[in-house]
Amino acid sequence: MFERALHTKIVLIGDGGVGKTAFRRAWLSEG
Repeated sequence: MFERALHTKIVLIGDGGVGKTAFRRAWLSEG
């Protein structure tokens, strides 16, 4: 889970707002 969160964090920084939305969606989806 930590590895995935770290990778998502990098994508979040790269995509900005779009990445944030994707991160939030993935987080909610994982529960």
